[in-house]
Amino acid sequence: MSRLIDIAHRLVRRKYLRLGFKSLTLPVQYGTIHYFENEKTSSRPTIVLLHGIGTSSGTWMDVLPHLATRYHVVAVDFLGFGFSKLEGGRSYLRVGEHCDTTEEFLKRKGLEKFTLVGHSFGGWIAAALAFRMPQRVGHLLLVNTAGMYYQGVENLRALFTLRTTRDLNRLLMQMWYRYPWYYRLFCRSILADMKERCVGEIIAEVEKKDFLNQELSSLCMAVSVIWGAEDRLISKDSLVVLKNAIPHLTVSFIEACGHVPQLERSAEFSSVLLNLLEGKRDVVD
Repeated sequence: MSRLIDIAHRLVRRKYLRLGFKSLTLPVQYGTIHYFENEKTSSRPTIVLLHGIGTSSGTWMDVLPHLATRYHVVAVDFLGFGFSKLEGGRSYLRVGEHCDTTEEFLKRKGLEKFTLVGHSFGGWIAAALAFRMPQRVGHLLLVNTAGMYYQGVENLRALFTLRTTRDLNRLLMQMWYRYPWYYRLFCRSILADMKERCVGEIIAEVEKKDFLNQELSSLCMAVSVIWGAEDRLISKDSLVVLKNAIPHLTVSFIEACGHVPQLERSAEFSSVLLNLLEGKRDVVD
């Protein structure tokens, strides 16, 4: 792991510990999953948070303070990301294998009923798990989600082919509505970390059968979407696929915001998220 990224992860962990979370691990196939969890103090459903590709549970750093006092939260690091460790000689897992290991984790945790919140790649995994575990997932909440096939989605392969800092900057420019200038100071470290975690290889091995279009109509639980309205990474054609398949879908847009609303517009995102968790759902076309 790049030293600077390692330091950033440790700083986030320190913040989470101050909020009352514990840093825990659980062995699964292919390795050991790390996660943050606070004490369950209410009867409200548990919230399981799944991050996007190339990031970690640290992506929720500005959101967890809003959830910590209200909900029992489990924030997962996918295998190969954050503090989770891949074992057995594997350098990365494919989409289906992330579904398998995350499902194993949730079952081993003994979570009987929970809300799944997934961002981007994490939304892809969350939706797939909702098909597999319909009796356990009471509410599926997707944030600028991947996993829907639409014309042009194949172009993401080239965008995630990261050889130079110029490639990385091009990707980050697509992700943010207002690209933070200070990210440029850490581009070498971010690029090294993305390469170490084989992000490009994971995307390159996605096949059409991995997309979820055919299964969407079978989702029977509440399904909500939060969408950074200026996302240039994932097309709004993805939303069209979702709306056509899920009549009861709720969509909340965050304006002047790109692919990572939990970081770019964290206060507004947290407000929308809490409203949806409390059942205050208004459909936005």
